[in-house]
Amino acid sequence: MKASSHKYLPLFVAEANEQLEALGSDLVRLEKEDPEPALWDSIFRRVHSVKGSAATLGFTGIVDIAHRAEDLVGRMKALAAKPSRGQIDLLFEASDALVKEVRRVPIPAKPLRRRPRWSRASCRRRKRCPIRRRPRPPRASPSSLRRWRWILRSRGSRSPSF
Repeated sequence: MKASSHKYLPLFVAEANEQLEALGSDLVRLEKEDPEPALWDSIFRRVHSVKGSAATLGFTGIVDIAHRAEDLVGRMKALAAKPSRGQIDLLFEASDALVKEVRRVPIPAKPLRRRPRWSRASCRRRKRCPIRRRPRPPRASPSSLRRWRWILRSRGSRSPSF
């Protein structure tokens, strides 16, 4: 499957940008306060989501960067200590690289809707027509209307005006 022609590309780009924006705010929180396991889990989940959707569409560059960032987050979480400035900078660099790679994803323009080849006028000229007309309901004949009036009168009902 060619990644540049996939129908989910616009959705992938929107979702990845949203995840990476939230990842940036989580990294700022990591920089300012002591890391909690919930914060590490959030950072890992965001990187993992971008990696998974990129792998589905075949973007190996994004997958490689995200995989390395996941490994770094896992090691930093296992230390259970406040990360150093250099480690946080590495995470910011990984986030920036992911943003840059996602921006490079080509999003195809929406195709214009084509007008149908067939029209009613051209169908009339041809014997075959793919356009089907709706069937009309059958018309009531004058004799059937008289019959219904007679049935309604015999039951003692008032006759409807047809």
